[in-house]
Amino acid sequence: MRPHRHLGAALALALLAGSGALAGCGGGHPVATSSSPSALSDPQILDIGRQYAQCLRDNGIPDFPDPVVEDGELHMGAPGPAGTDPKEALRQNDAARAACQPILDRLPPAPRHEDPTPSAQDLQAMTQFSACVRDHGVPEFPDPLANGTFPLSTPLQTEGKSPRMLAALDACNHLLPAEQRVGTG
Repeated sequence: MRPHRHLGAALALALLAGSGALAGCGGGHPVATSSSPSALSDPQILDIGRQYAQCLRDNGIPDFPDPVVEDGELHMGAPGPAGTDPKEALRQNDAARAACQPILDRLPPAPRHEDPTPSAQDLQAMTQFSACVRDHGVPEFPDPLANGTFPLSTPLQTEGKSPRMLAALDACNHLLPAEQRVGTG
């Protein structure tokens, strides 16, 4: 995931997935593609996703499912017959995430379906959210930039769904505008 994103889905993926891309997605959540003329084709995106899944399997997550491409976006496939939760397995295996991240880095950035500059009121709410997250155990959480993005550091991106992050998000989510709230489940 790139360091600057709007809070909504991008922050949810970054914080809750750990790797910030395929790893955090389940049941129909997009991962990363681009609709620009230089974008990869669906088969190219799927090939990268399959390489990532195989890398994870080779690095300690044997039941990680192959992804699928729907409407030009990469999604996590269904869990395998073993019934293990691939998102949880990924969150618990930092070494596999680190080993396989270079594969995901080959994906183009996720498209921005909407990129409006936040209103002063929304930016104030986002700033209050940041302060709340810091007050609830994540002191390195940044304030939003004027364009409504959060400059997330790599350690925050890779931390994933840690207990301290979940607690902070649960405590502070109510401060965000409804359309930007982060799901923690």
